[in-house]
Amino acid sequence: MIPLIKPMEPILTNQLIHKKSLLYQVKWDGIRILTNYDSQKTQLYTRKKNERTVTYPEITKELSKMLKEHSVILDGEMIAIDQGKSCFFEILKRDRLKNPQKILQAQSKIPVYYMIFDIIYFNGKWLTDQPLTERLDLLNNLIQETSHVQVCPSYDDGSTLWKVTEEKGWEGIVIKEREGTYHLGQKHTTWLKLKHIQKIHATVIGVTFEQSRSMVNSLILGIFKNGEWIYIGKASTGLSIEQKQLFTRLAQETAQEKGVIPQLRLREPVAWIIPEITVQVQFLEWTPDGTLRSPVIK
Repeated sequence: MIPLIKPMEPILTNQLIHKKSLLYQVKWDGIRILTNYDSQKTQLYTRKKNERTVTYPEITKELSKMLKEHSVILDGEMIAIDQGKSCFFEILKRDRLKNPQKILQAQSKIPVYYMIFDIIYFNGKWLTDQPLTERLDLLNNLIQETSHVQVCPSYDDGSTLWKVTEEKGWEGIVIKEREGTYHLGQKHTTWLKLKHIQKIHATVIGVTFEQSRSMVNSLILGIFKNGEWIYIGKASTGLSIEQKQLFTRLAQETAQEKGVIPQLRLREPVAWIIPEITVQVQFLEWTPDGTLRSPVIK
């Protein structure tokens, strides 16, 4: 039986590096999914080794047909597309489904795509010590692309890819050393991720207070999507004193007994307010829980 693995992780950088020894790929805004296939059984799982085989039955089926008698470990990203770009909220909806009937219904409502970018094990041999270019050659020869299973393209021109991903509103790019080996379970400098600063308009659905409760400390943020409110985190960085005073008065005058997301539970006390004020938020990336990482109110 092929063992479950922890994947290699890229290191965040703020610089676009230009070298002939590097190649460039799109950084997809999705969920990292690994595939183990032993010529009989397909198993999908997350970087934390959580089972996802039944969550994406259409992908499991296509991989089983494609890989046939081989045994492999594949590394990739599961994505869902919304308005021309990979949408973390959409893939998160699919990823959290457990009920078989709801999973079946979701296949047409939220179609998913498996973007494979590496092969780690092939027919009894570990490929972790082989150069990336050799692994990609094998991967491209092995995978017969379908509408839902594709090999992530690699590019020589990082500047153009960076510009295109910015214009399309995509998350960013990954910079990889062509001769780099695969470092299981490690973050390593042979893979670098470079991200565009992301922006979102969020609605203030509540506030938290400083310890003295005399001034608002942070804003509770949500977005309204597909008929429901979704919590996306809280933010305090970027709030001016004047803005804090404004939200303090607002909370005191219009506090609601219940919030728009009744099931939401936070550690600190929250004053819920009417969701009518929208703020622009810059952030680094989405966390696996669907909240903003390093949000800044603009």
